[in-house]
Amino acid sequence: WDYQESGSNQRLNDVTFTGADVGFAVGGTEGNPNETGVLRKTTNAGASWVEVNLPVDKAINDIQFLGTQVGYAVCEDGYILKTMDGGDNWTFTRPETADLHGVFFTGQSNGFVVGEMGLIIRTEDGGLTWDNQFIPGVIADLNSIMFIDNMTGFIFGNNGHFIKTVN
Repeated sequence: WDYQESGSNQRLNDVTFTGADVGFAVGGTEGNPNETGVLRKTTNAGASWVEVNLPVDKAINDIQFLGTQVGYAVCEDGYILKTMDGGDNWTFTRPETADLHGVFFTGQSNGFVVGEMGLIIRTEDGGLTWDNQFIPGVIADLNSIMFIDNMTGFIFGNNGHFIKTVN
């Protein structure tokens, strides 16, 4: 391992690459009034990172790209960020007020976000609208979500929560 300088002194929560050279690191500091979000981009395989301007200043917990152009990131306080141009510009929506911890899209239209207090939300239109998915009795924070195909998904959370779907 070789140490690489990110250019940020904030906590970094996740990293993703859209190819051999282009990648993104996200994070920030939680807690009002001094909450800050961090999104750094590299175009040279991590040799250097530049700050990307964000439309909201909230800590970012997870990021996923669908190819090289379309990407999503989830933040504290219910914000979901979206880019359509390879991460240069971001827009946001706020379908919830709860902290969001994980994001996973199974295709261009279908995606899921998990968060605090058992929150699961789903989009079927590329993030234009979001609907709650309720699991009775789950009130723990949900931290991570991933799918192995379009139907089989897993969610992990606090208190040992492990949730699986096959539909």
